[in-house]
Amino acid sequence: MSCVLTNVGCFYDIAAVQRYLFPNWKKDEGGKDTDGWEDADWSWSGEESNSEGSEVEAGPPDQDAWMQECSIALSPTSELMVIAFEQKAVFLQQKWDPEEKDGVDNKYHIIYKGMLNQEEGECITCAMCVPLASQKRSSHGAPDWTCVVLGFTSGYVRMYTETGSLLLSQLLHEDPVLKLKGRTYEMPRHAGVAEQQEELTILYPTALVTVDGFSLFQSLRACRNQLAKAAASGSDNILPPPLAYKKWGLQQQDAIVDHISTGVVTSYSFDQLHAASTLGGYNASIKKSPPICHKYITTGAGPFLGFFYALEGSAQPLFSDVALAVASKLKSAIFSAASGWFGFGGNKQTTDTPAPSKTSKPRVEPAISLPIRFGLPDVRRHGDTIVLAPGMRLAASTDSFGRVSLIDVTRGVAVRMWKGYRDAQCGWIQVIEDIHRERTSEHGSKRPRHSTDSKHGPRVALFLVIYAPRRGIIEVWNTQQGPRVAAFNVPKSCRLLYPGYGVMGLNSLSVQDSRTRPHMLQCCLLEPSGLVRTFNVPFHLALSDKNSKRAHDLHLIKKLSSLLHHRRSLKEPIVEPISKILQDLKLTAYKQQALDKAFSAKGMSSEELFHIIRVLINQLGGQDPSCMDYESRRLLQYCGCQVKLIEAYIKIQGLLGKAETMEGGEERVAAMERTEEGVEGNETGERGVEDPKEESGSGSISRITPKDLASKLKQDLTSVESLLDDLSSYLSSSGQARVHFASDYSMDPATFLSCFKTVVQRANKEGKEEGTMQGDETEEKQEENEEEEVTALTEELKMKVTFKENLAEEKRLTLGMYMFKPCLVDSCSSYELCEVFRDTEIGSHDIKMLLLQVWLHNENEFLKDPITTTANLHSLMTEVSAPTMPFSPRPLGGVNISPGEMEIIHGLLYETRHVCGAEVAGMVMRSLVSDIDRHKGADYKGLLDSDQMDVDGDPVTTPSSDLSPDWVDVSMWEVLIEQLRDLMVLQRLLQTKLNKATSSRLQKDYSRGWSIEGSLPPIDVTVPDISVKHVMEGGKGIFAEMVARWVAHYRIPPGFLSKCSVSSHALNLSRESSRVDDTNVEQDHDETAAIEQLQETFHTLCSRFPHSLDHDVLQAHCTWEYVVQWNKNPEITGFLACGLYHLRSIRNPVLQHGVSSMMWHTFMVKKVSATTFLMDKVGKAPKDRLCRRDVGLGETAIGKFLGFATDLLDCIYQVEAESSLTPIFDVEDLWQHIQGPAPLVELAVNQTLPNHSLVDVHKQLCTIMHAVMTFSIKSVKVLQFFDYKTKNAFFKALGTTFIPSTHEIDYGLVKLRQQFLLRLVTAATLTLPPNHQSEPDTTRRTTSDRRDSTVSTDEGGNIVPLDNPKKLPKTHLAYVWCNVAQQLALALRVDCDYVKRHFVCELYNSGYDAVAQELVVTVAEQTEMAVQLIHIVGQRLAQELIIGADSVTVERQSRLPPSLITWLKALSGESLRCPHPPISDTAHLAGQAVGLLPDTHNQYALALQLIEAVGSLT
Repeated sequence: MSCVLTNVGCFYDIAAVQRYLFPNWKKDEGGKDTDGWEDADWSWSGEESNSEGSEVEAGPPDQDAWMQECSIALSPTSELMVIAFEQKAVFLQQKWDPEEKDGVDNKYHIIYKGMLNQEEGECITCAMCVPLASQKRSSHGAPDWTCVVLGFTSGYVRMYTETGSLLLSQLLHEDPVLKLKGRTYEMPRHAGVAEQQEELTILYPTALVTVDGFSLFQSLRACRNQLAKAAASGSDNILPPPLAYKKWGLQQQDAIVDHISTGVVTSYSFDQLHAASTLGGYNASIKKSPPICHKYITTGAGPFLGFFYALEGSAQPLFSDVALAVASKLKSAIFSAASGWFGFGGNKQTTDTPAPSKTSKPRVEPAISLPIRFGLPDVRRHGDTIVLAPGMRLAASTDSFGRVSLIDVTRGVAVRMWKGYRDAQCGWIQVIEDIHRERTSEHGSKRPRHSTDSKHGPRVALFLVIYAPRRGIIEVWNTQQGPRVAAFNVPKSCRLLYPGYGVMGLNSLSVQDSRTRPHMLQCCLLEPSGLVRTFNVPFHLALSDKNSKRAHDLHLIKKLSSLLHHRRSLKEPIVEPISKILQDLKLTAYKQQALDKAFSAKGMSSEELFHIIRVLINQLGGQDPSCMDYESRRLLQYCGCQVKLIEAYIKIQGLLGKAETMEGGEERVAAMERTEEGVEGNETGERGVEDPKEESGSGSISRITPKDLASKLKQDLTSVESLLDDLSSYLSSSGQARVHFASDYSMDPATFLSCFKTVVQRANKEGKEEGTMQGDETEEKQEENEEEEVTALTEELKMKVTFKENLAEEKRLTLGMYMFKPCLVDSCSSYELCEVFRDTEIGSHDIKMLLLQVWLHNENEFLKDPITTTANLHSLMTEVSAPTMPFSPRPLGGVNISPGEMEIIHGLLYETRHVCGAEVAGMVMRSLVSDIDRHKGADYKGLLDSDQMDVDGDPVTTPSSDLSPDWVDVSMWEVLIEQLRDLMVLQRLLQTKLNKATSSRLQKDYSRGWSIEGSLPPIDVTVPDISVKHVMEGGKGIFAEMVARWVAHYRIPPGFLSKCSVSSHALNLSRESSRVDDTNVEQDHDETAAIEQLQETFHTLCSRFPHSLDHDVLQAHCTWEYVVQWNKNPEITGFLACGLYHLRSIRNPVLQHGVSSMMWHTFMVKKVSATTFLMDKVGKAPKDRLCRRDVGLGETAIGKFLGFATDLLDCIYQVEAESSLTPIFDVEDLWQHIQGPAPLVELAVNQTLPNHSLVDVHKQLCTIMHAVMTFSIKSVKVLQFFDYKTKNAFFKALGTTFIPSTHEIDYGLVKLRQQFLLRLVTAATLTLPPNHQSEPDTTRRTTSDRRDSTVSTDEGGNIVPLDNPKKLPKTHLAYVWCNVAQQLALALRVDCDYVKRHFVCELYNSGYDAVAQELVVTVAEQTEMAVQLIHIVGQRLAQELIIGADSVTVERQSRLPPSLITWLKALSGESLRCPHPPISDTAHLAGQAVGLLPDTHNQYALALQLIEAVGSLT
């Protein structure tokens, strides 16, 4: 990468800037402003022509050099630019242009233009744009706004905002301002270097003023804030704070035109002694510590350069007086004189007419004399400019002789000079090294090229930019003694802008924050066309000279990258150009980098790559081996590895083509015959090396039988057939496999080579390995130290090709399919493939691991034909494990697999989630392990006793304990195979998918005790990634958890689980019974088959997990799964109902209680508590908004939730305290070592037995709240029915000690309870429709009057009529809740018979005489019942005789006793729900009442009169 010019922005309308600054400037005839009609030749008088010509001469003499006459300043953030000429100034702001057409996104737009002179005849001499840091917390340290500082010929220094509002005006000296320069805060690069403070320096012809940066920053912020407040309030009063500055009178220099300030410097002891002896002579006295002083360097004449030192503390800073500016709305502002003049934004000028103020000049503080310390005298040389470099150690000065001098600021000498640069403009560029880019790879053995330590930070390079306007060239030079690194041809009228400062107001903390650190322009070029360009200089140019080999190779590398990028557009082949570049490279590291670039290029054929690498091998091989350095020998070895990899790619491509041609031909039959011979040779263990082409590959599918496979795997035929059946069932349940195309497994050479890495091992002559180094590293090897090079020459290189560790999984599997698919599926010879591996010398361990990974990941594709692919896998593993494979460990009993490899493979199968493929691979490995002859124990024992085993040449430390032989023990592999078989059966069930029809059929067939209200949302269940490791770490309840999640997803009824959990004989009986039922009802055959298949799968799973999937264990986990789902969606109470159904299916009472108790304490108690306090506070059934706010449930859901809470407490209450049925839950033998959290059933059986009294009071509370929510009973505070002791016991643990009160209950409490129960019975009875409605209107009116609540008996809230009015079903709300009321009466110690009598009366009130007559006989107090019945008879007679009386009823009244008529009239105000029942029912009721009354009762005579009255109605 080389130095380039990049565009920063351009002027939106540069002609507008020119027209404003030079209004009388006329362009050439070819210009845009010349149209011929306004030409000067049309003038009639010579005077007008002369005057017009004089005005034209006021402009710049050269139209292209107009920028040279202006004062131009650019902000370091590139956001603001100022161009000033004489009294006029233009402010331009950078804005993004979305519609750019010239390739420059940012445009500089004019935001202000005006005349800024306030004194007559004063002009702008210099400008400066200072960005100020933000003090906001969110953007602390970022640029907030930009202040424009302008110097005038009158000596004034004025500061403005971006919009031209005057902030501050100061007269510090009465001479013209020559230069304005600033310095901002920078972090010191080295420890011990003093931090430089911010400052603003103002140069006058004989004086230098330094303004403290902190004081200036605070003053500008205060002025801007006051300006904003004044603009908001409409006033013009601004009182800026004082400004601290120092004023030095520079003496003993004839002329000064420019200056720099190098900040605070501390002299060395030698310099201190030298200066003291020079100035004071022999007897001079010095201080113990060197003085601290400020250094200023000026350029001009007599001397050419002057060095001034101002001692720290020699002068106190001056403070400018504060003047209060008062403005009037009718008159212009008058400034009062003080030590300085302050301005504000109220007099912002936007017109071209100047408005000079006629005020007396303020008093100017005298300057402090500062003599020159020393200088560089040159009588004829006059300095023009001087520019300070970043770091303040160097400076560049230009003079009248066309020289550019490089000044060492610290020593005060000129160290370099360039000539031939008249009117030159200079700037500096500081480049910081990119450590991340230059840092070498972590796997490399050599340290990075740079010796940068972390405490010193990255290296910094400094470049000098020189612009020669007369030659139209700009050059970039490397300092101090470096060459020219770049040169550009540019226009001759440009301006080189170098601010030399950054953002003002920063500190050490804000500078380190990279989030708010803006990008700063160091040096930029402004062209006459308005284009602003900056320099991009790479760091490596500071490290190179003109003849650098590294720079030469970098150029070629860049050329190679461009060639590879555009190779498709080239017509000629690119092999020869690439080879030519490789031959021209000089450094070995870059040759390897170029080779890697060529290998990584997509679309290159293997032949082209082979030709390219052969060219490089021939070049390296032509050298004398004794003269080759380590890097060259290493690259030669690397090329040899790549050649072998390319040859391997070509051979694998040949195997693929051969597999396609062999299919169906004679060659495939011959291969099959050779395969059978190879198999027999493997079985006898006498595989010879005399006939290497005796293949162990696979044959056609028709030749491999289950018997042959059993012989290969060393299993009996029954086990193999069982395995094949399980594989078929598993693949059928897993669904269709993913579709693969041939291109999915094809690889181009570049992708194939990118999967490998070349590791070069250096070994000394004794053969001991000393280190490894990757062959694909690209760091700079040529800078290795000489000592290491000498050591490397005495070493020998050993090559090894391995797979990359950080290879993406998808790419790794694609490589494996490309390599092994011909042998696993296409029945190619495994011997030929392993010959390719032997030639490439890839480690056998890497090949085995890749083969197993590919097999496991593509199990669904490989096991479509399990017999053939399993035999092929066995043959391939046997061939890969042959002792002839490279980097193979010592053979064990004829099998080339070490115990360390066995452990790694066992771990791979142990951790994989592809259990089906893992089981097959485990059986293959078991057959290989069985071939190990343990009686040949000399070599094997030596391996086991050693602490290190080699895997592909790498030492792998294995424990030398007694556990190591287990990896080559057949029993270990048999245990793993059985575990994988269990998981395969489990995953088979979890992968089973039921459609809606099958699920509905299941719920219908096993609907006893199972009903779901409405449709429940589906539970998001995904098939878990089951592996042996996952199960062993998931706890002993993990099997039941996964099955329960699947059961909850498909809503499997508890009855189905109960039937499938029994023995096989009972299962067959259930099948037979189901078939008998199927003959009676027509059912879909597919659904029946699916259910039978599900039963078989479930039974098989339960038979393999008889303990983990025990009936009660599974039902408990299903209960918990549903409750967890309800807790996630509390509004869906159907989940809670399903959980309770499974809870009731648990047969063991202790487990049932434990699960119930955990449900109560974990999920229910908090919501019940919140509901209780809410209802007690509201005093009625709360509205939906309150329910959701306090409880998190809706109004409807709370009612159902309370009912389920009551049922749950009832389950807890029914557990016997001294139960001897405590279950013991066990785990299968294969899974005894499972670790993880405690299972649910274990936690459940360890729950504390409940306190029945405490459970009972909670049940009473939930029942009361359920009743209130069901019937919307008002004016009920639920806690008022309990005493103080009971209230304090609520919502504690159910096992807490609680003894209810045994003393007499307060009568008022009993009265409250009794009233509530009567209201509950009335509300429940109102759910019955009125019977015998002869007057609908009256009935509707009386019914609505008597009901104090809204009753709903169905989902719509309507009263549903009974099918048989003479019999009340037990499931009806009236019957259920009246029984509940009676139970509550017993629990609350209220007279139960009183509640029952009230229910009977309510039945008669509604006209259900037949139902009420059945309950009358159960009443204990018959006399009280008779009195209440007489009252009901009187109400019915009052409805017939008194209400709506006519002539007939009046005649009947006359026949009755007067006392009876008076009593009936008193009852006429009471209404009945059924006011006109049949007279026969009323007569029977009157007779029943008389029969229940004793003869001595005081109402017996009234009862007889009622009988007579009823008889008169008939």
